[in-house]
Amino acid sequence: MKSLFKLVKSLHPSEKRYVNLRLQSSKTNSLLHAYFETIQTLKEYDFDKIAEKHPSAAPKILKNSLRNLYANVLRYLRAYNALSDSEGQLADMLKDVRNLQEKSMYEEAEKLNNKLIKQSQILEYFFYEKEALQNSWNLNHLRGQLKFNVTEEIERQLEEAESKELEVSIINKSYRKAVTLYYQYFFYERKPSFKNELVEIANSPLIRDISNLNSAKAKMSSFEIQAMGAIIQGDLLAHHDVRKDQYKLLLTSEVFQKSYLSQILVLSNILTYLKASSAIKVFEKYLGYMKSYFLPLVEKNTDGVLTEKYYDIYFQNHIYLQYWYLEKDMINNLIEEFRWASKKEFKRNKLLVSRVYLSFAQLLILSGDYKHALQHLIEYQSLSLDKKNSTFFVDSELHLLMVHYLMDKPDVFDKSVETIRRKERVETIIFNDEQKVLFDAFFSIYKNGTVEAVNYQGNKSWLKVYLEVLQKTPMEEAVKSQFNLSKAVESQKDEKYLEWLNSLK
Repeated sequence: MKSLFKLVKSLHPSEKRYVNLRLQSSKTNSLLHAYFETIQTLKEYDFDKIAEKHPSAAPKILKNSLRNLYANVLRYLRAYNALSDSEGQLADMLKDVRNLQEKSMYEEAEKLNNKLIKQSQILEYFFYEKEALQNSWNLNHLRGQLKFNVTEEIERQLEEAESKELEVSIINKSYRKAVTLYYQYFFYERKPSFKNELVEIANSPLIRDISNLNSAKAKMSSFEIQAMGAIIQGDLLAHHDVRKDQYKLLLTSEVFQKSYLSQILVLSNILTYLKASSAIKVFEKYLGYMKSYFLPLVEKNTDGVLTEKYYDIYFQNHIYLQYWYLEKDMINNLIEEFRWASKKEFKRNKLLVSRVYLSFAQLLILSGDYKHALQHLIEYQSLSLDKKNSTFFVDSELHLLMVHYLMDKPDVFDKSVETIRRKERVETIIFNDEQKVLFDAFFSIYKNGTVEAVNYQGNKSWLKVYLEVLQKTPMEEAVKSQFNLSKAVESQKDEKYLEWLNSLK
């Protein structure tokens, strides 16, 4: 029952509390509750350990009980999410309408059915809208109230629903093709034909002319296709503009007003361009907007994924902002906030927590606080021992080299370079192009004591800082050359867009 173990370990704390309460509420579930608590204590699935804790249960009976527990956890999780599941609510309303209809309670059925029609139209659940419209015709038929105008109006609404449904189906067919091309190009093989085909889909009249679409869901998929088309062409400004239009739709369409996870992911994409273009002042204002809009939602929301994504985006972007300011008090406050949030809000997501530790380490290096940078790197690596071949782990090894160099620890530095060099030779470490540039600079210091001019043409400003420092530029001067507020740009279009966002509050 590895699936049971994975399910229990994936539960958000509030979900776990709910399942616990439901299992405790029935005497017949007392054993299941005991098994549930045992599984929570395990670090990995081990049937023998569960059996040791419950020796009175025969192995066959215990396995059946664990299967039963799996079914119950799924059932309770379904109940827990029922209040926030719009589609589930519509399904229940549809059942209630038909039950009332079978009891000849036609007035009550009609009243509830009209509500079902309205809600399914607002949320664009076309199946339930069509079923509700059919119910409306049936109810008029059963009451002997069928007239031409009634049937004609129902047929008109059915045709409209079917037209929107077809529109969504056609757009989503293009969306699935576009996503496949996008993944093939970026993660498997960069064939020009993949790129050209995706660009052709993104530029097709059906996708470009979003104002001609009638369904909000079709518009949303079209925006996603346009965004992928812009990214694959390297057009960050076009991608930025598409994401702003998409975010506007997410906030103004009733279909998506509670799609908070989608909203924050799209906003994160908007922030990406502001960072890339060094529009720091408006970027900082966007972060203020993000906190004022999303934090109240996170605090009262039970969606663990939303909470994790909020804090991931929040910390990564605030860390980046401090590259430009390097305010020690603000950095310390941010670290304290992270420690609180990592224990309370997203402690079960080890990958997220470790990645933020790594980002803080890099910030602390740039700020000159090498001692605390070292502590954060140790924290990162202790959480990531099972990912030693990952890009992030290799980054952490290079950051450690930088710390050893800056703290003037030549013996530790030399030993670390030798170890990494040996790992590179036997291919237990594989550098990407940028990591290779940096390690070669470290190796040059190890061999020759100096680094000659490095021809790095990439866009990672922190890497440029490192390379300058290794060529004897003081850290403070190197940081200022890459993160100088006097060189930050302004963006009137984004200022106006932000004014509009704030007006919606």
